[in-house]
Amino acid sequence: MFTKIFKSDYIFQFIFLMIISIIIWIKPFLSADLSYSPLNAPLFDVIQWFFSDNPTLKIIISFLLILMQALILKSILSSNDLMPKNSLLPAFLYILLMSSFANFQHIHPLLFANFFLIVALRTILTTYSKPDSYEQIFNATLLISIGSMFYFPVIFFLILIWLVFFIFSLLKWREWVISIFGFITPYLFLFSFYFLTDVFQEKMLAYQLFFKKIGFYNPHLSISNYIFLGTVGLLFIFSLLYISTRLGEKSIIHRKKVIVLIMFVIITILTLFFAKDFLVFHLCLFLIPFSYFFAHFMTQIKKVIISEIIYLVLFGAWIYSYLGF
Repeated sequence: MFTKIFKSDYIFQFIFLMIISIIIWIKPFLSADLSYSPLNAPLFDVIQWFFSDNPTLKIIISFLLILMQALILKSILSSNDLMPKNSLLPAFLYILLMSSFANFQHIHPLLFANFFLIVALRTILTTYSKPDSYEQIFNATLLISIGSMFYFPVIFFLILIWLVFFIFSLLKWREWVISIFGFITPYLFLFSFYFLTDVFQEKMLAYQLFFKKIGFYNPHLSISNYIFLGTVGLLFIFSLLYISTRLGEKSIIHRKKVIVLIMFVIITILTLFFAKDFLVFHLCLFLIPFSYFFAHFMTQIKKVIISEIIYLVLFGAWIYSYLGF
């Protein structure tokens, strides 16, 4: 059934995506607001303050943000020939997994951080084979910098931009300088604001504390949550191994763009040490590359019965976790 849906008419897929998304998000409209802010998230604090008296509006914004991100991600994969243009499977997976925990279905920092990362990814992938990509590089690093003001560990994705320079052979000194200028520009405004409001020293101590405290924190998940995460983790590993072993069959440009997504995964893993008590939310970063790797893996399976079983395993684990058994 699922295999047939995502190989059917694009309009039918879109209607299916909208209906399922609304069904998934009915529950949070009937529950209390659970949002809270991590350390060093000034822009998210502003969002919290602005919508503090309207929890329903927070839920609406959260839903629209996830839907928008899913469609942008699908567009990125299609425009870069990483996924068929007539498939909404990556968008569906992103919405499903970004709604997998109760806390995910409320406004939280990763909703905004993921948005800026996805747009930055779209921007940086366009630099391939361009002789002058200064504007794209500046914009991509600027977006990552803004994203880190919602969830600070996103700051490490500046490394992804620098890795892209090597992957895409963008080795002129101008690219490196522009990337630094693009990244520091939002922080120049932020630190100027801190200085003018006499909280500069206090905020600097908070940033220093972030780098001093690293390690894993117990997320206190239920057994059903661990089963779901284990299922997603195994599917992710199978998908990544499948695609990696077949990269040699693809064109050079395809291989390089997939390598960028693999680097995305590696940076996400390394930054887990800085997630602290936001460890579960941090997993949202994985869902950007996972939506591609798993969707691509599923489109390559020839036997319908096998793909249907895999879908049922994923959805069964999702329902088990979502209902909190």
